[in-house]
Amino acid sequence: MKAVARCALRANAVSVQSPLDSRMKPDRDRDITEVLFHLTCKQGARSLTMKIAASEESPIVDPAFVVNNWGYGSADLQVNGRAINHGKDFCVGHRERLDGTDLIIWFRCEADEPGTVRFIPGLGSK
Repeated sequence: MKAVARCALRANAVSVQSPLDSRMKPDRDRDITEVLFHLTCKQGARSLTMKIAASEESPIVDPAFVVNNWGYGSADLQVNGRAINHGKDFCVGHRERLDGTDLIIWFRCEADEPGTVRFIPGLGSK
């Protein structure tokens, strides 16, 4: 059986933490019981583009992301340049904190080769 989701993320305009990297230590920004990738928007950034370094040895399956400090806006999703519609295969939500509002994104995806994921401010339903 293959290990799932030990893929690397490379992103511009964000800091990234992978929840399943065994070298990482628990800290105030990451809950090791969550199987989520945590991203933090840098000031002024709104569109996030990431390269996902999935492989046969390290595939990614149905990833979920928390984008800290995104705000109340929704997001649209592109995977390898293809728009994904909101619905059963792509869900967006928000989490309010004392110091900001986070965007939570989940989408159905199985990949064993590198790809690109982009979150764009959107009008899609929550």
